[in-house]
Amino acid sequence: MKKHHRIAPEVKEQIINRIKHDGISVAQAAEEHGGLTYRTGYAILTSVIRPSA
Repeated sequence: MKKHHRIAPEVKEQIINRIKHDGISVAQAAEEHGGLTYRTGYAILTSVIRPSA
């Protein structure tokens, strides 16, 4: 069974800001913030674009 880890809101915000303002790729931003996978990076980005109700 996989472990699910929570990502701190501050880290999510840093990743989103680097993508928006620095123009780096989602995969690169995720990797540079604690070795997250590109899938996690896109999940973070998707949660901002489509927030849950």
